[in-house]
Amino acid sequence: MKMKMLFLLIFSFIAISENQFTQQFKPELFLQAKGEIKEINSDTLKILALMVEFQPDQYDATEGNGTFGSHYTTESANRTDILDPLPHNEEYFNNHLLFAKNYFAKASKNRLNIEYSIFPVKVTLDSTMRNYSPEVGSSDVSRIARMSQQAWQKAANHEIAFPYQDYDMFIIFHAGVGRDVSFPGSLGIERDIPSVYLRFNDAIVMPDGASILHTAVLPETESREAQTITGSVLVELTINGLLVGMIGSHIGLPDLFNTETGYSAIGRLGLMDGESMFAYLGAFPPLPSPFEKQLLGWLDITEIPLVDKNISVTTYETASSFFGDTTIVKIPINSKEYFLVENRQRDARKNGAMVTYINDGITYQKIFEKDSSGYFNNWDLTALEGVITNVDEFDWALPGGGILIWHIDENIIDEKITSNSINNDSKNKGVKVIESDGIDDIGVKFTTVFGDTFVGAGDSTDFWFSENWANYYENEFSANSKPNTNANSGSNSGISLTNFTINSNQISFDFEYKPEKVEFVTRMTSENSIQIQNTVSAQNSEKIGILSENNLQIFDYSGNLLSEFDDFSNGNLIQFYSSNENKSIFVGNVGENLNFVSIDENGTDLQIITFGDEITSELSAQIESDFVVNFAYSENATEKVVELDLTNTSNPIVNTSNFLIQKIIPLFDSKILVGTREIEILGNSYTLTQNILNAFFAQTNANSVKSQFLIVHTNDNKIHILEISSSGISPFAEIENSNEISNLSLVPNENRSEIFISFSSDSTLFAYNLVGNLIDNYPIVIPNRISDEYTNSQSSLVSYYDGENLKKLFVSEEGDLYPENSSNPILSVGIENEGNPLISVQTGKLFGIMKSNSNLDIYQIFTEAEPSILWSGNSSNSTNSSVLILDEISVSEPNFNTIKAYNWPNPIYDGGITHFRYAFREDSKVTITIFDLAGCLVAELNGNSRANFESEIDWNTENVKSDVYFASFSAKGNDSGKEYQKIIKVAVIK
Repeated sequence: MKMKMLFLLIFSFIAISENQFTQQFKPELFLQAKGEIKEINSDTLKILALMVEFQPDQYDATEGNGTFGSHYTTESANRTDILDPLPHNEEYFNNHLLFAKNYFAKASKNRLNIEYSIFPVKVTLDSTMRNYSPEVGSSDVSRIARMSQQAWQKAANHEIAFPYQDYDMFIIFHAGVGRDVSFPGSLGIERDIPSVYLRFNDAIVMPDGASILHTAVLPETESREAQTITGSVLVELTINGLLVGMIGSHIGLPDLFNTETGYSAIGRLGLMDGESMFAYLGAFPPLPSPFEKQLLGWLDITEIPLVDKNISVTTYETASSFFGDTTIVKIPINSKEYFLVENRQRDARKNGAMVTYINDGITYQKIFEKDSSGYFNNWDLTALEGVITNVDEFDWALPGGGILIWHIDENIIDEKITSNSINNDSKNKGVKVIESDGIDDIGVKFTTVFGDTFVGAGDSTDFWFSENWANYYENEFSANSKPNTNANSGSNSGISLTNFTINSNQISFDFEYKPEKVEFVTRMTSENSIQIQNTVSAQNSEKIGILSENNLQIFDYSGNLLSEFDDFSNGNLIQFYSSNENKSIFVGNVGENLNFVSIDENGTDLQIITFGDEITSELSAQIESDFVVNFAYSENATEKVVELDLTNTSNPIVNTSNFLIQKIIPLFDSKILVGTREIEILGNSYTLTQNILNAFFAQTNANSVKSQFLIVHTNDNKIHILEISSSGISPFAEIENSNEISNLSLVPNENRSEIFISFSSDSTLFAYNLVGNLIDNYPIVIPNRISDEYTNSQSSLVSYYDGENLKKLFVSEEGDLYPENSSNPILSVGIENEGNPLISVQTGKLFGIMKSNSNLDIYQIFTEAEPSILWSGNSSNSTNSSVLILDEISVSEPNFNTIKAYNWPNPIYDGGITHFRYAFREDSKVTITIFDLAGCLVAELNGNSRANFESEIDWNTENVKSDVYFASFSAKGNDSGKEYQKIIKVAVIK
């Protein structure tokens, strides 16, 4: 036997004047997913309901004595001005089923017709209610299964001949209330019957041969009397929402709430979520989500072609087929993911909410022009009575109106639908509503200052329309907005929806599609090699060098072999290019020989120059010089540093060093010498305690503040950030990683005012600023391990500007080229790929060069504007400079950018650490003072801020209780003495 159980916990303050509730759904087990349900042979679903009572029992842990209506006191039992008034007889349950009929007729546009019958007599079971109720805290529903089997067997044994074979779905309405809700003061020992949907392993065979394989179990009502400080009060909750939810389960809908925690996952925006089933006190839920309608075949979807256009979406209620109105738009992200865009309005017909109800056999209608406190709203239906049987617009139960955007991921749905858990991972839901306010709070648990808890369920600011008043609403849904249009993997979908119009029955927006595009150009094969050691291609040279087994082959970009040279280099390879002379020079070294070959319109010219005993360092080029190379060599146990102009090799500049040099970083007027552990510049030296693996130079120049740094990677998985100033070299910050660091590179930010340090570690991409703080949206977990099998220190990361937009690419070990923030490759080379992508600009076109075994494959990467390379290979460019120098820039922002003053993560879960981040235009002293809502001091944090850098102070909340706190940023500029302040809210959740 399988089952689905709704165990609803409702926490509330109960008072005579107010009864507002917050729902938390906590299902104990799962019954079934789509595909396991009895097929409906037509568009009609026939339901048979059975009324069931128990042996009378006066037991404090159950509501009532086990017979219908016994849970009400005399006063409540005599009232007719309430929801679900007595008597609870056949007519009463027929009225609830009438509501279900009307709901599904509207939801399906009459595609599904519900017919129903109540078994002519109620049956009484052999035991008391408590004997069929699961033990408190138990998920074993075998007692409920036994109850259901006994009930149907008693019906079968009745003398009435009944055509069970005519029915598709079977429901039990039992006496009492459901163990689905709990109120303040509850001891948690209730023994009422939980609402469940059961599917039996062994069929219940009825007299006419019909087999009952399933049963929905529901209470007569959810209304009950609760005790408050002022006495007993009737809490009115009806079962309409639960009833249609059970029918939804039967016809194939999976639960869309988190079935592990019971928390909402789509809010009051579809059907199969507890927030919807108990909308308006259970009286009526909103219409199903487009995913639910699509699953049931009730939806006419317009899948738009991926071309730029303006799109209008009309409400379900007011759309006209005559005018060709579109109600649902499907926008594909990839083969398994897509967006569904709909226009939902609470009152599309502008006539208020027309509610139909039956009381004492008489049908009434009331019209409500708007929600009213204490009269008619989601938590109060004082104005209504009897059994609600219809609403002219069920979407009145929505929390607002406008465009709703749903992100559907069939990968997740296919994987998790059999376990009924498609929305259990809050970060990767199979059916997710895109909350337009930029705050994903649906399903998030909060605790008030009074200790009460509630779960976010969505509100009116989650809809898209131009006048949305949410603080973070942008009226744009794109790769750069929050929320964004990325796939669940993080890949850029290329989709952009902008300029949503005002909220109305027809809302339009602009659709744009700008995907990453790549096209194969040619393949070059190194015939005399089985492994490529190195590749190089200078910008606009239209030539590429391939080094394999120390031999150099030079190709053009059409794949033609131009020249080849044996024993050219043992791994080092750089390329110069002069556009004025249209001349390329490739440089390498073997032993003591420096080899360089010139290629121009006159042909090729190979030269060999011998230096000392052995060239010991990497080769690098002098900044802003066409053909000047730097290297170090050893001669008679003396280390010498050479600067050589390849156009005039007779006069090299030679200096000595007192340590073995492995790398030279050339600057405009000096050089940084990097040894095994030693670093030297302009006579200033610095020694590290671990061996140096690599080093880069970075210079920023924002708002006339020039800063110079050396980024040093050591073999203990640390990155040392050293500041270079007139007083020498000094430690500035340090980044430590638990695993091996690979693919180190430097990347500027979007406006080129800062430089970030990027590296990979296993399947994760990291990025830090020069103060050593992790930058926003990092780390990024990628689907496949980033390749770190590079040779000659070539990186698997590249970065470039596409017009004004910064782009980054990386290569996985599987040979796929990925954009940053993406798990969808823009090209795949194959599992033999060795990584090491290069980026080359050729007359305004951007090319990616990928190594695969003995092949070089060239692809054109289509860009929107003139591209500009920032970093390619492990040392910035084709001349191995290892330098990223940013031009002076004036950043137009205040001395204290309050937008950059925040903490992350927020909320803070389970006593974790949060990071308070801030940025100032001048060096400043910073104090962060944290108060609780009562104004009591909780913590004081002190730190410093370096001008033009985002800095952080950490706060450990391990010993801090769940609550909302205020954090006050206070700072004073070291030079100006100006004072700055900002207060933010911080949530701690445990």
